[in-house]
Amino acid sequence: MIQKVAETIKKYEMLKENDRVIVAVSGGPDSVALLNVLMTLAEGFNLSLVMAYLNHNLRGLESIREEVFVRQLSQSLGLPLESRTVDIHCLRSQRARGMSIEEIGREERYRFLFEMLNKYSAQKIALGHHFNDQAETIFINFIRGSGLEGLKGIPPVRDQVIIRPLIECTKDEISDYLSSRKFSFVLDASNAENIYLRNKIRNNLIPEIKQTYNPSFEQALHQTSQIIRLENDFMKKKTDEALAEMHLDITARDFLIDIPELLLLHEAIQNRILKRLLQNISPAKKGIAFIHIQALRRLIIGKNVWSSINLPFGIEARREYDELKICRRANQRNDKASGTKCGNKPAFQYNNIEIPGEIRIREYDLSIKFDLIKDADPQKLDFNEEKIVYMDYDRIIPPLTVRNMIPGDRIKPLGMKGTQKLKSFFINNKVPRNRRYKIPLLADRQSIIWIATMRISEYVKVTDKTSTIVKAEII
Repeated sequence: MIQKVAETIKKYEMLKENDRVIVAVSGGPDSVALLNVLMTLAEGFNLSLVMAYLNHNLRGLESIREEVFVRQLSQSLGLPLESRTVDIHCLRSQRARGMSIEEIGREERYRFLFEMLNKYSAQKIALGHHFNDQAETIFINFIRGSGLEGLKGIPPVRDQVIIRPLIECTKDEISDYLSSRKFSFVLDASNAENIYLRNKIRNNLIPEIKQTYNPSFEQALHQTSQIIRLENDFMKKKTDEALAEMHLDITARDFLIDIPELLLLHEAIQNRILKRLLQNISPAKKGIAFIHIQALRRLIIGKNVWSSINLPFGIEARREYDELKICRRANQRNDKASGTKCGNKPAFQYNNIEIPGEIRIREYDLSIKFDLIKDADPQKLDFNEEKIVYMDYDRIIPPLTVRNMIPGDRIKPLGMKGTQKLKSFFINNKVPRNRRYKIPLLADRQSIIWIATMRISEYVKVTDKTSTIVKAEII
């Protein structure tokens, strides 16, 4: 078995020379085998090993007996040991509703191991998962309705830190290895009790399938996991590429998504993008299920272009025409004092604009340049440029101000006889609410004369009587 583990380590590049490794040791057969194999291979890699034991305090005297065994093991092997006791039942009452004992135990175990990784400046955390654990995990995730991410099973290496050297060794191989070397270990009696889902699958379901349908069922699941892992990696790569093309920063605290651009992608990539964003903004970085993705999709493709939904973990998703905003609700944020919230309205105002001249709008990292054109022929000007407009200089009433929208603003849009509330103009032109306050407005003493990139006022339009033209350009 040692040779098989050595080949697994080489195949997945689990270890490098001089690595310090935190070895998770529970005292059970798998972790004892892991520890002894790594000690055998330590000289070849010049490894430094540190044992780490977490007492979940779930099994009374048996937990105490287990901890005593691990302490004696560390002394007999001359290895340093880090141990900690946690009260899982107490933690469960404090954590999010619906978390199982198993989930909390796993969460605490990883928290402890990573603390030890940092404390000892170690490079790797070694866990004792083996071939049969892989089959059980895939089956559990299948029953729960998981996608490729769950059906790929337990990765041999995760994040270049967590390694599983026994992942290709079967339970029988581990048992034979321990027996041949007369290594002692403790057995967890709860593994024989069909209380937890994993135990039921291990003790009942998989044996029944092997006996009745496929004696090599675990090998078949292992093969399936290898196929799925490759395909999942491909999908992940395509999702990363799509996020980059959409200029979506997954480290952000909230997201603004162009819906038509998203819908151009394959639905599978759409779902992955939405899940990634929701996971990123959720406090635990997990807990996002298929039903949440489906709720978002209904919001995106529905006929109601002005709607919102509340999701778990204080997440809000709001659609405004062709845009989807995903953020934490204001009362769920940790930074309430900052005053930020979903759809915030940053104000800006720059007074006494000079023509010719240039104004920098720092809040949105853009500039507007103003030039004077005298004796220009309007017939030779291109009035269809989105970022360039032309206005009659003599019809502008100074002083000029560049600012964003305030309640009650009105404009007389080019081609209209009367004035219109700016809010109504934006609604008619399907401008999402959160974008309205980002659009620069040019106002003279009388009214709004230009909605940047959209419309000028009828008051300042260029005619055949215009002698001096103002050219305004967003740069």
